[in-house]
Amino acid sequence: SQDEPFREYDAAVLQEKLAVVCENCNHRWMSHLTDRVKRAYSDQIINGAALTLTPDDAALLGAYAFMKSVVADHATPKDERFYPQQVRERFRETLSIPPNVRMWIAAYQGSHRFGGRCHTAILSPNEPSLLDGIEYYAFTYVVGHLVLQTHSVRWRDGLSAFAPVPKPDPYWDPAVIQFWPYSEPVSWPPK
Repeated sequence: SQDEPFREYDAAVLQEKLAVVCENCNHRWMSHLTDRVKRAYSDQIINGAALTLTPDDAALLGAYAFMKSVVADHATPKDERFYPQQVRERFRETLSIPPNVRMWIAAYQGSHRFGGRCHTAILSPNEPSLLDGIEYYAFTYVVGHLVLQTHSVRWRDGLSAFAPVPKPDPYWDPAVIQFWPYSEPVSWPPK
């Protein structure tokens, strides 16, 4: 739950599993997508090796990041979930990322770079404004050197297709690079 305290686990290997997807999905399309990412990015995850993301690379990494974001969201109580069922089902069938999603990539260089971490947050403006009724879902996923962050936006009433996507503070420009939606080649790691 978003209201529960932060929990941390120390382990020699990353084996945390959330029992929120069916066996069929977990062992088929999700496993296939994860295996493709492992094969394509293991050198970046383990060694921090440089890369340049092409449109296909961005689509693969974006699908993986969005899958992780949806799984993390799905672990929350049913009435608190950010992504509705039709978004989850469309993604499962097509691996297409919704238009209200932006993603960034960064490089983790800390002392526990062989670890992993994920963090979710749902943010809502708490003062009346033009953005009243809007919610943002932020998901950060760290595995080894690779950091992926997904931002999604929606109106709480679900009636409007357009919702403004926030632009990160320029403070982060040297550290993170937007890679989805894809617009140009992205060189990683950033400065």
